[in-house]
Amino acid sequence: MIAIKNLTYSINKNTLFSGLTFEGASGNILQILGSNGSGKTTLLKILSGITEPSKGDLEIIGSPKKLFLGHKIPIKDYFTNLQNFLSLNPDASESNFNQYCEQVNLSTSKTLLSSALSFGQKKKLLLSKIFLSSYDILFLDEPFVGLDRETIGIIKDRILEMKVNGTTIFLTSHQEVLDGDVVINLDSGLITK
Repeated sequence: MIAIKNLTYSINKNTLFSGLTFEGASGNILQILGSNGSGKTTLLKILSGITEPSKGDLEIIGSPKKLFLGHKIPIKDYFTNLQNFLSLNPDASESNFNQYCEQVNLSTSKTLLSSALSFGQKKKLLLSKIFLSSYDILFLDEPFVGLDRETIGIIKDRILEMKVNGTTIFLTSHQEVLDGDVVINLDSGLITK
């Protein structure tokens, strides 16, 4: 579904990574590893089409439905939890909100302003996007940060379910929660399968 050849990214004469060549097939989990500043988020943005590479080729076959979830959580503090949920999931309803909150143990009122939520609760609200829609390609930047162990298990199960259904999943994570079919280590430049 995605083919990458000799991908390079430089900024201010500093090369973050160079010569990356790998493929992401349907139903693959591609885990991007590396230290802080190694370019994990940048690579994810290039793969999703948000950022242009300095050099190299990136081919996405077909017109897949894609989703990028980055570090920043687009929750509006002046919205209620239900308003934020519906903003993130335009085709959803109030009953979807109630079901999702129960599914991920998000104990909160739909009328409460989201400014009262913790970081982890806001992250749970954001991750509703991967539960209420299906995607061909998913780009997840540190999806497990700020979540409790139980929620990490729920999110992991959902990612594995999407994998079985053919979704290609790119993710960065400092936590060893999922085994990648392809592991891209930006520190060493090694790509393993």
